[in-house]
Amino acid sequence: MKNKSYISTVIANWKMHNDFNAALDLVIKIFSYSNMAKNVEKIICPPAVNIIPLYDQFKNSTFSLGAQNINENNEGTYTGEISVNMLKNYITHAIIGHSERREIFNESNYTISLKAKALLSNKIVPVICVGEPLEIYKKNRSVEFINNQLFEILSKIQTNSEILIAYEPIWSIGNKNPADPVYVEKIITKSKDFLSTIRPIRNVNHKFLYGGSVNSKNVLDYTKQQNIDGVLVGSASLDASEFGKIVLQISNNG
Repeated sequence: MKNKSYISTVIANWKMHNDFNAALDLVIKIFSYSNMAKNVEKIICPPAVNIIPLYDQFKNSTFSLGAQNINENNEGTYTGEISVNMLKNYITHAIIGHSERREIFNESNYTISLKAKALLSNKIVPVICVGEPLEIYKKNRSVEFINNQLFEILSKIQTNSEILIAYEPIWSIGNKNPADPVYVEKIITKSKDFLSTIRPIRNVNHKFLYGGSVNSKNVLDYTKQQNIDGVLVGSASLDASEFGKIVLQISNNG
């Protein structure tokens, strides 16, 4: 059992969905369902264009506001990009290294490491995504693959600040094939042990989240595991009732 002071983390990743009116409506509905939920850290990551317009809604709520990505540079000739400096007064967290960004935008572990440094230097908590593709999973090389990602991203970072790691097996994202909770617990346990060997961050407070087809029917199967500290929710976070159920289940059963 997890200790009484333990707080789970739930992050909503809306991806590229919702114009401002739709985003505002969804936030209001989510707050109405689960703003009073206790013993759970709640973070919503809307598209970047909606972060600042939504900021006032979050001021008096129990939710935090996060970004889905940032550029690793503070400023410069990077057309279309958004720096941490532009968002640091509005967000508490930022997702980096999501598998979609790795695959579609060719982001490397090195780039993700630079993004983590930029966030930490601005006192923003990075939510670092790691996870293996199907071919690695089938070869039983998941632990080796994920630990290599962690090492390349974190081994040159010096910090005492909190870091979140989101384990998202690529083969379980956006489909009806979520990873087995016992398997996820095994992977995360081994990765937590590995993090303790990375000298610069071995004493850093960190949590491991699971992301991959999480919904209200399976969320407790993950969060009841000893080393799974929360969830990163994709499509289910676009439904206020469904996301509210996820938050409340964790709150009531944490």
